[in-house]
Amino acid sequence: MNTRRNRRNRTGFTIVEMIIVIGAIALLVGLLSVGLQSAIRSGRKTTELNNIRQTIVAWTAYANSYEGWVMPGYLDEDTQEHWNVKFRDIKGDTLPAEVCRYYPHRLLPYLDYQLEPILGYRDENLNELAVDTVLVAEEPAFGYNGYYVGGWWTKTQNDPLPRMQFMDHSWNTQPDNSGSTAQGRLVAQTIPSINNPSSMVIFSASCRLAAGRYASNSELLPGASWVVPPKLGNFDIWEPGTGPLRGMGASVYPISATGLAMDVLIEQAVPLRRYGLQVATAHADGSTRAAGIGELYDQRKWINPAHSKDFTHQPTSAP
Repeated sequence: MNTRRNRRNRTGFTIVEMIIVIGAIALLVGLLSVGLQSAIRSGRKTTELNNIRQTIVAWTAYANSYEGWVMPGYLDEDTQEHWNVKFRDIKGDTLPAEVCRYYPHRLLPYLDYQLEPILGYRDENLNELAVDTVLVAEEPAFGYNGYYVGGWWTKTQNDPLPRMQFMDHSWNTQPDNSGSTAQGRLVAQTIPSINNPSSMVIFSASCRLAAGRYASNSELLPGASWVVPPKLGNFDIWEPGTGPLRGMGASVYPISATGLAMDVLIEQAVPLRRYGLQVATAHADGSTRAAGIGELYDQRKWINPAHSKDFTHQPTSAP
């Protein structure tokens, strides 16, 4: 009798009950963790879009200060010397020409020398990063569509003048590559000359990637100071990844069931999904948005005279 009464008065948990409670707690913690990670990622994407918005505002201010002429995409050292241009840091000291080939140091004065839009993606002290002028120049968060906007300028010893790549190229005027051809400048050099400013990509999150398939890109990947469209000249650079995996190099990643993979066919600086499954982009009209890989797989968003999604032009040297 006493034994039965003691069993009825017991206040502890059985092993089964403890397992159920622990399982429920684990489930709740898992759900909370997923929600927290999603919130953090969403917050970082918002910050990224804000940073690229500041970048495109600075790009527009640059053009306004040069009567509508946009910032060059690339200036090699010989071109800088020929044009007698020098760029300075926040202290007024002249920067080495090699760190001014790409856009960041040339755009920083129009950002009031704030590094957050350039290197805010890095979890490091920006004041400490500021002294690394090469890092600032070569690994910004956003790549510039510099081959087709502003121009990629180089000078050789055998040429008295700097030349812009794609300055004088030919392309077929028909989407099916039949009919007449046009000859001229593929590069947009002024804001008024851009045909579709609301869709023309000026900056996007970017990273230099080896050939391979990428389902989602790490937030920790270094940025790149330029970015290229799906086709550069007549070379296929990247495309949305569909179908079975293809052995295109050492960097082959599994495909996410929730998003479209990217196939990088030739190592280059390509659009990067730094937070989530979309790429931060900025356009010639000053608008910014997160775009999918499929949406960006359209040459008309990258090249001023492009008339079709698969637009190519006169062959060029391998990128």
